[in-house]
Amino acid sequence: SSLELEREGLSYTIDTIDYYLERLPGVEIFFIMGVDALQIINTWKSVNRVVGLCEFVVVTRPGYYLDPNEACYKEVSPVLWEHVHPLEIPGLFISSTEVRNRVASGKSIRYLLPEEVEAYIQENQLYREER
Repeated sequence: SSLELEREGLSYTIDTIDYYLERLPGVEIFFIMGVDALQIINTWKSVNRVVGLCEFVVVTRPGYYLDPNEACYKEVSPVLWEHVHPLEIPGLFISSTEVRNRVASGKSIRYLLPEEVEAYIQENQLYREER
């Protein structure tokens, strides 16, 4: 959501979810995240509220496994696992941070993302240094 880019100061997932639930009552929210982010979700602000307000589409990444029995997920609450929807995708070693940094420094992101996503980023001038 561009909401998080436009918000001044720190931006928390719970604030974004609250924003949309307030404006779109009754909507079901699906939060898309990488499997690596799931490992540190317990560090998020108001994580218990977040878990109660949305579903999680957890996208696989190379070198990570989505198995609740693995030690790296020991901090993930059993309640959260009830809201996890795994999404297997082909493994590419491309991070969102890398994409943002490439755009900010004027480097190409061609072939790193679907053409439509690249076009959207360019048309909306997302991730520019001045932001």
